[in-house]
Amino acid sequence: MTEKIDYLIRKETMALDTAFDPEYQTVIYDQDGVFHSRKSKLDLLREACIHYRMCDFEGVLKGTKQIFNFNKAPIVVGDGLIATPTKSPRSYDCQFIFLANIIDFDATADGLYVTFSNQQQLKLNCSVHTFQKQFSRTIICASYYHGLGKYIPWKKII
Repeated sequence: MTEKIDYLIRKETMALDTAFDPEYQTVIYDQDGVFHSRKSKLDLLREACIHYRMCDFEGVLKGTKQIFNFNKAPIVVGDGLIATPTKSPRSYDCQFIFLANIIDFDATADGLYVTFSNQQQLKLNCSVHTFQKQFSRTIICASYYHGLGKYIPWKKII
């Protein structure tokens, strides 16, 4: 794996994972390869929020939680860039998945795996139920961000 010093989250970013390494904090899964970063996942997300939305990560998270009342709220980083957490975003081992780059997922006896558009796989640290719930939350956030402009609770749609 290669170190990326000034990595900026982009549409080709597939996931951010914990490095569990004394030298690096984050493993970046990108369509161009797998990279290590000395920056934390939250620092990478903070930089992307400033770059794409001209606001801070905490504001994005607070707004999403206030509008939707979600725990483990997806982070709308920018147009087409939504980081979906597998756990609380502040949890050390939280994985952030960019669902736009997933083509499939599979629950096996060994765990839940996602397959990205470049055929690379990543084992997730959450259940299928949590993944599906986070997936639906991400779709709700994307719809709101891309022009719906208001949130209609699912209970009122059905």
